[in-house]
Amino acid sequence: MPPGLTRLDDRGVSEVVGYVLLIGVVTAGIVSILLLGGSLVDDIKGDIGDESTAVSLGSANERLSALSGTRVNSTRFQFRGENPSDVRVRSNASAGHIRLAINDGKCAATLPLSSIEYERGGGKGVIALQAGGRFTKTASGESSAVVEPPSLTATNGTIDITTYDLEGSVDDSTVRIRKNTSLSASQGLDAENQLRSGHPSCSRPDNATITVQSTYYRAWASYLEGETGVAVTTDAGNETARVHLDQNWLPRAANDSANQVVNLSDDSMASVISDGAPVSAPAYSYSSTTDNLQVDKGVGNNYTAIAVPLGNGTQSSYIRDVDGDTVYRQPLDVVFVIDESGSMANSAAGGGSKSAAAKRAAKNFTAEINTTTDRAAFVGFNYTGTYHRVDGSERYFTNDTARANATIDTYDDDGGTAINLGLDKANTVHDFGERPGTRKVVILLSDGKNSDASDDGPTVAQAERAGENNVTVFTIGFGEESDIDKQLLKDVASETGGEYRFADNATELNGIFRNILSNITSVSAIVHRPTTGQLSIGGQRIRPKLGYSNPNINRINGSYDINDPRYRGGFEFSASAADGNLINVSAVSYECKPGAYQLTDVFVTNSTTNRTYRRVRCTDVDNSTKQVVSPDEAEVFLDGASVSELPDDDETWYQSDLQNDTLAPYISGGELDLRSNEAIILFKYTTGGETSRIVLRYQIGLSKSQSAVDVFDVKTVAATVGD
Repeated sequence: MPPGLTRLDDRGVSEVVGYVLLIGVVTAGIVSILLLGGSLVDDIKGDIGDESTAVSLGSANERLSALSGTRVNSTRFQFRGENPSDVRVRSNASAGHIRLAINDGKCAATLPLSSIEYERGGGKGVIALQAGGRFTKTASGESSAVVEPPSLTATNGTIDITTYDLEGSVDDSTVRIRKNTSLSASQGLDAENQLRSGHPSCSRPDNATITVQSTYYRAWASYLEGETGVAVTTDAGNETARVHLDQNWLPRAANDSANQVVNLSDDSMASVISDGAPVSAPAYSYSSTTDNLQVDKGVGNNYTAIAVPLGNGTQSSYIRDVDGDTVYRQPLDVVFVIDESGSMANSAAGGGSKSAAAKRAAKNFTAEINTTTDRAAFVGFNYTGTYHRVDGSERYFTNDTARANATIDTYDDDGGTAINLGLDKANTVHDFGERPGTRKVVILLSDGKNSDASDDGPTVAQAERAGENNVTVFTIGFGEESDIDKQLLKDVASETGGEYRFADNATELNGIFRNILSNITSVSAIVHRPTTGQLSIGGQRIRPKLGYSNPNINRINGSYDINDPRYRGGFEFSASAADGNLINVSAVSYECKPGAYQLTDVFVTNSTTNRTYRRVRCTDVDNSTKQVVSPDEAEVFLDGASVSELPDDDETWYQSDLQNDTLAPYISGGELDLRSNEAIILFKYTTGGETSRIVLRYQIGLSKSQSAVDVFDVKTVAATVGD
């Protein structure tokens, strides 16, 4: 052994002690962990459970998303957390909702916002599924965050959103979810209908609002702001996040300032000018006497302007008797029944015999009838009745004036008086020679009374026969009034709808015959006053047009007669109007030239009297009678105007009622129901002492409803969670 080295005998002891010490340290550590660190193990195990639960909820979110399609109606997922009973389903009654609104709430729909929530142990907050997204929230609720984005996206001015309406509970590690297909479809459809149809303005929205009411409202606020790029407001008291999207955010098609959509009730784009000063039009209601309409959106647009006279809105007409020689009328068959008794040979006042005076009056009558359509026949009576046939032939009627005169000359003046036999022969003539569509008339003249009073009854009986056969009998007493059975002649006329007249001289007799001719050839008709209109745009005059040729419609100085009864619709004034153009609508009325009337094939029956009238039109106007109906006499009514604002109805029986007929298609719920670009223009004026009326429907540009824009695309999934 080298010097200086010393052997240590305790080396082996040290190694043993080291092992003992190491074992002791390890044992002590284990004991410390067991005694002091039990809560840490629980935390580790809790983190593992939370992670498993989070994974399970992520899987559930994927399965829920699958239900939003059309092919999957049922799904399930495996819950891997240790505490599935800690997961609960909150229906929208307690979880919240999403409210979508158009135009400041004029149209709105509320969507369910159910959630599936996991309450994390140890006060670590909540993990939740809501609207297709995954959210977290602290236990205090002071903050929340989006882990996976919900099914709400904002692209190109539209919002796509899917929400879930869930019922049920999580009771097992395997969870089944069943979709209610019909409820899902109806909820989505109802929401879309509410957003589109709640108000006419919603079809072209000016703004939209999304309001989310949820315990995760702070996370929703952050998400909505990031998705829309618009600031979101929150309300902690109501737990809501709200974003308002103005028209600049919405689709370009909804931006009324940039296209041809017009809202006449919006004074920012349209105005009504009265006496040169603009009148502000309150929203959805307006009526005022007006000079002009004006649309000016300040963007240089051009708009198509159209004014359409409503088919039954032109009420410029009156009832009058129109001279039959100037219009089409029923053909006449007139039978003269002239007294041939001996007393007719006596002198008439003014000279000549009564027979001669009667013959002259009859000849003057036949000279005035229409030889193309009218005919005359001749019967006499004394003790008997006599047919005075034409030219001595078997013909009773003639339309030849010379033959009529020759036949009249065959009347005699000898014998007694049997009025009944004369009427009998006249009725027989009408029976033999009846023509369809002909007006049948008898003119009976007598200077006395029946020779045999017993003939009075048969005389009235013959009058009844005439009345039953639609024959009108006019009776004339001629000569000394005391010699005439005035009452009998009145009774005969009354039975047939005719009249009794008396003449004591030849001049009066001739006047009576002329009066009867006027009576039977004139037509009591509804005469339409010729009326046209004009639309002036930016100083350019536009006349009414049909768009095609119609020879049945009269023209007035080159413009269509909008009051022509033969055509009750289809007229329009149309032209292009630029931003800022003044639009002026006026009407022009005329009187008809004498003899320029024409009966039409349009009939109107008075329900009270059951009498039918023809409508008459004018074929030639008197330009000297031109009456321009100023726009000052017009009233303009916009969408939403109350029916109570319309003028009181004062139409006659043959005119259309303003509210219950002319404007009925445009009235709903006591208000005018028009498009945003439409107006009703009502002219009411006095012509010839009578009230006239013209109603037009005016349009400019496009209405808000003509190009509907959808902002929200909504889908709802209704489902049951658990067995």
